[in-house]
Amino acid sequence: VQRRQGDMKAALHNLRSAAEAEGGISSASPVTLLNIASVYSALQMYAEAAAVSNHAAYRCETSVQPVPIMLHAAALHNLGAALEGSGEIEHAQQAYKTSLSLTAQSGVPDDHPQLKATQNALAQLELKLRNQRARTKRAEWSSEVE
Repeated sequence: VQRRQGDMKAALHNLRSAAEAEGGISSASPVTLLNIASVYSALQMYAEAAAVSNHAAYRCETSVQPVPIMLHAAALHNLGAALEGSGEIEHAQQAYKTSLSLTAQSGVPDDHPQLKATQNALAQLELKLRNQRARTKRAEWSSEVE
């Protein structure tokens, strides 16, 4: 509720309390971790968002109980977004690609919102990478000409 109302600090406080009630961050459910990570991202605290998203993905991978594959894909999407926000573009690209791979395995339809969001995020990231590489090449060429 607080997150929808824009009170991210209160939302983060409540989510951290929920994680503590679940035994702390190290044993919190992937859903709680994903919610915490999304608030960190909204607060532009990308390193924290990446760490929590990475832990959510790890919890999905190592859970004794079955975890929905789309939850794992969401954790990797959030990890990609956080890594992108912190400037770790290549790692973000890998997280998005792994999320897409899991989503494909789940059998969701091509117009599934989570699938579309990850496809769009990856496409924008790859455009950003191409533009960066082109600027670097132009700068190198320019310095060679001078």
